[in-house]
Amino acid sequence: MINSPKFVSISPKGAFINGELMAEAVTPFEAFLKQLYKQLEVSYPKFYKMDLASKLGYLASEILLKERNWSSEHTALLLMSEEGSDLTDQKHLASIQNAEEYYPSPSVFVYTLPNIVLGEICIRHKIQADCHFFIDACWQEEVCLDRTTAIFEEEKVEYILLGQLSPTRKSMCLSLLERADNSQGFMEEFRKNYIKE
Repeated sequence: MINSPKFVSISPKGAFINGELMAEAVTPFEAFLKQLYKQLEVSYPKFYKMDLASKLGYLASEILLKERNWSSEHTALLLMSEEGSDLTDQKHLASIQNAEEYYPSPSVFVYTLPNIVLGEICIRHKIQADCHFFIDACWQEEVCLDRTTAIFEEEKVEYILLGQLSPTRKSMCLSLLERADNSQGFMEEFRKNYIKE
């Protein structure tokens, strides 16, 4: 594994660390995520019950943080998504649309909140600082710059996990922004390498 990953992305093309291929994707995509989970040698049986967004967030954070020296109590979390929990919402809606086959699943329903992925990451890595989940039609670099600056100033954190999540495109990009990083340069690097317009 590459030391001190700064950026991690997972998509149907594979899992990448700092732009370098870590694991080539297989089809179907769910099989790839299970393979990646096993490759990381973590033990968290709840992984198999998670929705796609939470699996992506869980795996990306595991890859990013596994070999790093960082402080969970001094880390905030900021994720952005174009669609939130839309895929899971549709799955839940399908389970309640037909009155004759009405059977909502609690294990699906819990993931109809788009910020559940934040909870999964925070539980796994014991993050207790500020967490934000923004839903917007496109990547908003200026919003991220403003929020990361405010979080560093107001929350007195040393790190921010910053990510872009797209369950419909089966992709997650996650990075670890440190207080010492040049925020503008970091955002440009994030956009250039990982945000697909």
